[in-house]
Amino acid sequence: MLAGIAGIAVKGVLDVAFAQGAYPTQPIRLILPYPPGAGADSTARTLGQIIIGALGQQVVVDSRPGAGATVGHGLAAKTQPGKLNFGSSGTGTPNHLGGELLMKVTGITMLHVPSKGGGPMLTDLIAGQMHVGFLSLVQVMPHVRTGRLKVMGVGYTLRLKSAPDIATIAETVPGFNNTGWRGLAAPLGTPQPIIQKLNAVINKALATSAFIQYFVSNGLEPAGSTPEGLR
Repeated sequence: MLAGIAGIAVKGVLDVAFAQGAYPTQPIRLILPYPPGAGADSTARTLGQIIIGALGQQVVVDSRPGAGATVGHGLAAKTQPGKLNFGSSGTGTPNHLGGELLMKVTGITMLHVPSKGGGPMLTDLIAGQMHVGFLSLVQVMPHVRTGRLKVMGVGYTLRLKSAPDIATIAETVPGFNNTGWRGLAAPLGTPQPIIQKLNAVINKALATSAFIQYFVSNGLEPAGSTPEGLR
């Protein structure tokens, strides 16, 4: 599910320069708190191209994995055959919480194996070092098509428009709902005219059929917003 602060739909921080004259006067740095290859990475780069087209300045996507992607080795899980484990992009992330919720509502027991991000976790899952993984659909589908992975269900309460043949987990596990949203945050003290300008640019893009199709095809549901609405 996509929402947006400043109307944009990537979880991150916008590093802006406060210079006199029309904004922006120099490249914009978009900080992404996940490593390259994560589901949010492609979204950030797509939105960066939209900002470039609308504002005429380069957008630099800077991947900086943070506290939500803490390092976890999980060697107890990998050295104990017979125990079911599940991978996530890091301790405390929505994917981790999805696994915890699934255990709670079903009564099953799995050992959590956190990774540095979605990309590394996907690699471990394909290699067979993890039994189950919680990932974004855009990361999974290429490997599903080649037979390397199998989708057990989606965490959204409704079937995705891009994959109506994939059942929701809630269809067999009532009450399960594990969805995430992405938004953009600017530094404290960013002038309101800049916030409103970015909000207008992204909301305009969210209304175009091409932009909507891009997100729907990647398992996301675009939704415009206002800074106040997301706050």
